[in-house]
Amino acid sequence: MEKSWYNISIIGAGKLAWHLAQALTDAEIKINQVYSRSEASATKLVQRINQGSATIEKDFSFSSSNIFFIALPDDVVPTVLNEFHFPESALLMHTSGTLPISVLESVGKQIGVFYPLQTFSFGKNVDFKKIPICLETSDENCLKQASFLAGLLSNEVHLISSEKRKSLHLAAVFACNFSNRLFALSEDILKKEEIPFHLLSNLVNETVVKAFEIGPEKSQTGPAIRNDIKTIEAHTQLLNGDSEKLEIYKLLTNSIRGIK
Repeated sequence: MEKSWYNISIIGAGKLAWHLAQALTDAEIKINQVYSRSEASATKLVQRINQGSATIEKDFSFSSSNIFFIALPDDVVPTVLNEFHFPESALLMHTSGTLPISVLESVGKQIGVFYPLQTFSFGKNVDFKKIPICLETSDENCLKQASFLAGLLSNEVHLISSEKRKSLHLAAVFACNFSNRLFALSEDILKKEEIPFHLLSNLVNETVVKAFEIGPEKSQTGPAIRNDIKTIEAHTQLLNGDSEKLEIYKLLTNSIRGIK
């Protein structure tokens, strides 16, 4: 495969599409079209990458694109895909961590999954080379096309089935989304005492590094793993009156104590 073979259209203009389009552009891959139901959103993305055209039309039958990325919210993909028309020879790939590859069977013969395992936000740049890309395709030819493209964007490419990808996404929710919620609760505790949140930065960074160096169970510290009842009781007293934080504190404390 060569870079010049690829001609991409992106269906969607949200956070993932925003970063994927930039990564493709940085890799000198041609983007032909960006679709969004909001013409303003599609136009804004096209202007950012300085290539391609914005469209709100769903008929791509005569498009010159040979790869289509479906970067739409998971809950709308099964219902809106049948409103689109794609070239018969094109490879269609969704970018979801939870949807099976089979969701594309009704709209194409050459199908796949191109799932970048990362949290994306507008205005926060990411290094796509460090993002694991999880692939699944309908056949070997599609895999060849997807693998070469993924290798241009990332240094880490994995073949992962739909079933395994669901478990990977679940693990990512625990490790990323739930952790971030705990950061928010920590920040709230500190705000009430006018203590800056950034004081936790080095502690959190070291926790993450240790978890991946020696494993999360071996690196577990704190009052729960030590069975420090006095400290645990002191913490619960501080949380009296805040039922949400108290419930989470007790649940996680008991979970940690249970790993002994």
